[in-house]
Amino acid sequence: MTDPVAMITAALRADAEVVRIVGQNLANSSTAGYRRAVPTALAAQAGDAPSGPAAAALPTTVAVTDFAAGTLGATGGPLDLAIEGPGFFVVATPDGEQLTRRGDYRVGADGYLVTQLGDVLLGHNGAIVVAGGRVEVASDGTVSVDGSVVDRLKLVAVSAGAQLEPTGRGHYVAPAGEPLLDDAASAVRQGFLEGSNVTPVNEMIRLMEAVRHFETAQRFARGYDDMLRTAISDLGRL
Repeated sequence: MTDPVAMITAALRADAEVVRIVGQNLANSSTAGYRRAVPTALAAQAGDAPSGPAAAALPTTVAVTDFAAGTLGATGGPLDLAIEGPGFFVVATPDGEQLTRRGDYRVGADGYLVTQLGDVLLGHNGAIVVAGGRVEVASDGTVSVDGSVVDRLKLVAVSAGAQLEPTGRGHYVAPAGEPLLDDAASAVRQGFLEGSNVTPVNEMIRLMEAVRHFETAQRFARGYDDMLRTAISDLGRL
């Protein structure tokens, strides 16, 4: 692969990835607790870049999660919970414990507090049983049912600068070796939901920029192809 072709191909791939990431943000702009993904260019690792003398200099585009807080909105729902502060709820999934800021919980068939997809919300003593009772959640995460304390929500934080890995469904896991810290700084707000931190207008602008850049790269590719075709045709007449 020649250097210009490698560069044009890398540009097209990068723009396509930006469109995918921004489209994901727009699709989740109204999802409670969603954290926007930011398209970020990273230097290509050896073996990951296209072949060619200049290939090592071509960057790749990855999604880096922006953990800035979303806006809290009152819902009045007793099972709607939001976190003020840096902490995360902990849920039990088929793939192990994961972290989330999404707080629209419900009571599962077995009486446990669960996410909308059925993952169990965890307290310090494990799954929290609330079946059939009046649920109250204090600011420190203490859960009471009909006035009796049953558990306290397991709230955790990660060290500053740690980049959690998204697993989908608004859940995250810490990198291997990254300790989870007991979060005493955050407060739980019952009857509130944290919105996403996506600003749709900004994402639409970023999407249009990526599409235009993609179209420009396509025109360069067509122009380069026409130039090669002409050169080959002229050489054939010599």
